Amino acid sequence: MSIRALLAAGACFLALELGARAACAASVELEGTWHVLVHFKDSAATNVDEERWEDRIWVFAREGDGLRWTDYPIVVFSDEEGRFERASTNRASRVLAYWEPSAAQLAELAAGPRVNARGSRAKTLRANGAGWASKAGAAPQSATTITFSASWTIENAASLPLFRLEDALGSAMTDSLEGATVYATERVEEDGRVLRGSFDRDGTRTGTFRLLRTAPVRGLGTTEEQEQRIAGKRQQMFVDQFFGGDAELALGGVSPDFARRAREGALSESERSELRGQIQASLETQLQDRGLSPSQVQPQIQSLTRQIEKLVLEGKEPAEIERLYRDGKLRP
Repeated sequence: MSIRALLAAGACFLALELGARAACAASVELEGTWHVLVHFKDSAATNVDEERWEDRIWVFAREGDGLRWTDYPIVVFSDEEGRFERASTNRASRVLAYWEPSAAQLAELAAGPRVNARGSRAKTLRANGAGWASKAGAAPQSATTITFSASWTIENAASLPLFRLEDALGSAMTDSLEGATVYATERVEEDGRVLRGSFDRDGTRTGTFRLLRTAPVRGLGTTEEQEQRIAGKRQQMFVDQFFGGDAELALGGVSPDFARRAREGALSESERSELRGQIQASLETQLQDRGLSPSQVQPQIQSLTRQIEKLVLEGKEPAEIERLYRDGKLRP
């Protein structure tokens, strides 16, 4: 690093210590695509010390004499390691720890992020002094009509950008419910390719953010593509969770009389079909009791049903069949 660069870095550090953001100004070109990663804690949450994170993609593009700002709140990675986990209710939730992209995930971003268009928003901002601002929303005119307005601004756009997104909801006769999210840049790194600073949402979620310049968005994840990917992961999770080595099985849904007569070889073909239905219904009920969907694993259920039916007809007691399953010797 040159003497000049060292002096500039020292001046910037001193300015930050003194709270003078403008003194650290560096050249920033906003046009392009950015991955936004936020680390924060929530003072309104039950556990205020819990580490939380969120990420999104911002795209800035010139539109005539304006700047089009598009916000994609759902970033899609082929490798979601470290980002989400399955809760006991089988719903995916963010990992409660500060996530940082792995080398593979950084490579995906470098090649161009993929996003889901669901929940995306966009506004065209106009030049406003040293920054940009969206057109202010109209004030509510009716006492019976609830209106929503959003205002997005960027201050110090070419040096240390301060991004502010404000929302307001209200009517002419009531006070507005307002919220604001602020990303205040404090450092510009890697020749303007990385921005770092403080994050504040409504005064309760506070932390830090990093903007990382990426290649353009490669494409929007369609609903069908997303559903296929999620369905595949969900099915594998169902198999692992219910048909895993430590799984439990109960055949309480099978009629003891049917089981006894099956061991004696006294069931008619229609009764064998009914026995098969009882076994399958018992398996499906157990899946549902665990918050899982039987429709996702029908091949496994049918395979297990046939095996259990065969064991019953061979004279095996329900307790013995359950033990075989518990020991991992009975699997679809």
